[in-house]
Amino acid sequence: MNQVETSKTKFLPLITAGLCVKNNERTVGNTVKSIISSDYPHENLEVIVVDGMSEDKTENIVREHLGKSALKYKLLHDNGRGLAYARQMVLENCQGKYVIWVDGDNTIPSQLITRHVTFMERNFDFGASSALIIPEGKCVVAKLQGYQWLITSLFETRIKKYANQNPALSIGMQGVVCRVDAMKEVNGFDLRIEGAGEDIDLFIRMQRKGWQIGRTPHARINHNMRGTWRSLLNESIWWGYGRHYLSHKYYQAIGPLITKRSQLIPYDIVELTLYSAKLFKDPACLILPFHYLLRRIGFFIGFNKAHNKGYGHDVLGDITEQDLEASVILKNATKSP
Repeated sequence: MNQVETSKTKFLPLITAGLCVKNNERTVGNTVKSIISSDYPHENLEVIVVDGMSEDKTENIVREHLGKSALKYKLLHDNGRGLAYARQMVLENCQGKYVIWVDGDNTIPSQLITRHVTFMERNFDFGASSALIIPEGKCVVAKLQGYQWLITSLFETRIKKYANQNPALSIGMQGVVCRVDAMKEVNGFDLRIEGAGEDIDLFIRMQRKGWQIGRTPHARINHNMRGTWRSLLNESIWWGYGRHYLSHKYYQAIGPLITKRSQLIPYDIVELTLYSAKLFKDPACLILPFHYLLRRIGFFIGFNKAHNKGYGHDVLGDITEQDLEASVILKNATKSP
């Protein structure tokens, strides 16, 4: 293993790899092996795994691989409390100066942790920094997801130009390195979050404390994409459910983006299909409109489900005075004369 020179390890900070998993038996073995293969000195690296009540062999696979390695590790359980709670467990139990977040369907290149640490040590104003996500998967469903992700990364589409006004809204948590002091300054994760969105929520609160959010140059992480249409739909429903909560908590940051995204659906479909067909030259690109619409339908199913449940309707206390003022203005403007 080509690790960083031992003579330099005393100058390198302790890093925590936070791995939150649930029913990932198909992929988690490769995830753990990729962490073990990191070139970052193992004496400066710890792993904290939080299992979300997996019903398969995920936990056994994690124990088997980490037990054979020289890495320090902890295996915790969130008792079904959700992803935000699982990530908070990592934060409260970590010893590292930074946490690099890895999901159970990721693999990391051996240089990723070192590149992240080097970047963060040189940029003291950054609270979090992301990596470019490289999609993996050979089935049609996985390839189409990959095409959409890569197109939004490589081309300036209409929705990208609008969404990327704030980097906190355009990155997820997988492959992201976070400064522990920055996370603790904002009291970590919002434990009221039931589904997706704990990452965006954290990044927004870090920004409001003055921390920068960005991307580490040349940092990459691999993501094993969904393999069935049903799993893709369920993931989209989960995202929509979580985004409803955020749209109430951060009215100015999230609400207009959801509205604009809905307005741009026709443009988004055309741009995505044309760019993908031109770049990848795959006949499967012809069904990208169906793939895209399935994801948007799933999103709005989840969003409406959360709305009907009232999820997020009681979080007005978390938004800023400017957000509240904008909300009042909008309500007054939409009242019937």
